Order: sequence, then C-alpha cells, then structure tokens
Amino acid sequence: MTKVQVSAVIDEPVEQVWARVRNFGEIADWHPAVEECVLADGSSGNEMGSVRVLTLWNEAALREKLTAHADAERSFTTEILESPLPIENHSATLRLDHISDGDCTLTEWTAEFDVAQADEKAVRDLLANDIFQAGLDRLKALAAPSGPGFLGRLLAVFFPKGSRARSASERKKILRFAGYGISFRHPRSMKVSSEKESGIATISLEDEESLFAMIQLYPSPTTVGEVRKLLMESFKTEFTSQEAKFLKGSGGPVKRNIQGVEREGRILDFELGGHRLNTEIYAIPEDKRVVAVILQHAVADAELAAEAFPIITDSFE
Repeated sequence: MTKVQVSAVIDEPVEQVWARVRNFGEIADWHPAVEECVLADGSSGNEMGSVRVLTLWNEAALREKLTAHADAERSFTTEILESPLPIENHSATLRLDHISDGDCTLTEWTAEFDVAQADEKAVRDLLANDIFQAGLDRLKALAAPSGPGFLGRLLAVFFPKGSRARSASERKKILRFAGYGISFRHPRSMKVSSEKESGIATISLEDEESLFAMIQLYPSPTTVGEVRKLLMESFKTEFTSQEAKFLKGSGGPVKRNIQGVEREGRILDFELGGHRLNTEIYAIPEDKRVVAVILQHAVADAELAAEAFPIITDSFE
C-alpha cells in the first residue's frame, strides 16, 4: 500500500483553521484546485457516509465519501469512490493539532491507497504536490492576508505543465459533473443537486433565470416507453395542479442532439403564472438502464437555453 504524507505549520489558532476546513461540503471555499463541490446522494454535510462530487481545475471529477469526522480531534477522513486516478482502497485524513508556542496549527494530510507500481510515482506526486501541498499552502496564505507576498501566494499555486489555480473571479464558466456512472459539462451559473431514491438517481440543474434541467437514471428492466409515459403524465399532472394552460400542439414531438445523436422526445408547451414555458422530455436507452433528460425554460429565455442546454447534452459520457 502506498502512503502520502504532507504537513505544514499555519500561523493561526487551531480553532480558526478547523472552522475553515471542517465542513465536508465547503472544500471549494478554500482549496485552490477545487472549482466546485456538490453534496450528493441526499448527503447532509458532516455525517459519516455523506458523499461529495468535486470538479477540479482541470475539469476532472471525483466522488468522495466521508468515513470519519471528529470535532474533538479536529480531523476527518475521506474515501475516493470514483476518480480518473488508477487507485483503489483509498483513505485520506486531514488532522489539525494545536502548537502552544505561538498559538499556531500543525496541519497534517495523509493518504493510503493501492496503485500499480508503474503509476505509483506519478499518482503519489500528484496527490502530495497538487492536492495536499496546494491545499495547505492556501490555508497558510488565508491565515496571513496582510503579510508580504500574500497575493502572489494566493494566485500562483502552480500545477503540472505550468497551469495554476485561479482566483474566484477567474474560475471557469463551464464545470463538469460526474457521478452515478454518468458525466457531463454544465454552465457554472446552473447549480447542481443530486439524490438517489428507490434506485433512481436524479441530477438537477437550475439557474437564477428560468433554465432547469434534470437527468434521471432508471435501472432495468424499466423501458423507454415506460419512462416517457411516466414523465409525461407526472409533469402534466403537476402543471395542471398549478393551473397551467396547455397550448395547441403540446405533447407533440421535438428533436435535439444528445450524446452526438439526434433524439426524439416530447414537448409540453404551456402558460403558467403569466409566462409561456417549454418542457422537453427525452428517454434514451443505455445498457441496463434508461437515461431521462428533461429540459425546461421560459420562451422569453430561449436564447439563454440555446446556449446552455447544448453544453449539457453534447457532453454526456
């Protein structure tokens, strides 16, 4: 088993450093390599078993599970469930200890995992330098915002091939979600949530305007026809309960390129609350499951939808 250990002394009281790092779902607030962190599977935060989906600076995606969390010991342990890294049996622990001389914090980040010998050095260096050391360097910088060279330390955390983490204002407008055996890109403006209930995984995306997208994964033996019928009836029932007025042609066919293939779905065209809205519903067969894609927008926001939705549907993997 391969081991990685990185440590640093942070010039800040341990209580303050722990307050910054303790929340499992807020790593993107302080780690320069993490573009986005989304709690998944109905996770509530710092409870054992919670799962988070991380999108990194290079668009790589990871799913991590929280396996231990102790405020008293100021430590937590995570396990990588899915990642592009060729590793297995991963476990990483971030631990803080108080240093009385100077009221500082000793921060230690360790990991153990199995990896093929041919990949060991590359993976060990990546985790040690680009993840662990980069994170501790950011914590050191955040602890002394008025110190010399702070801006340079904050913005110039370098990664392989000369790339670097960016400040919040420079972060990418396009992020990537990965989980439940599917991944796709999406506009940063669309906030992501996910859950799994009764064997059906649901990923929802919505922005501050009218754009809404939902991807559902139905396990076999569910059929395309059953999924399409279920969704059409469910949405029509819901919109009717909200006193929507369906327009002529609602429920008719609609076509969109999804996964590089022209797919035919159904479109609901209706007026609700003084706005005209369109909801597109697609059901796509895959090996041992059906993927449902629902795309909704106000007609007034058609141009926004034309820019945002293809980013999602063209990037399904």
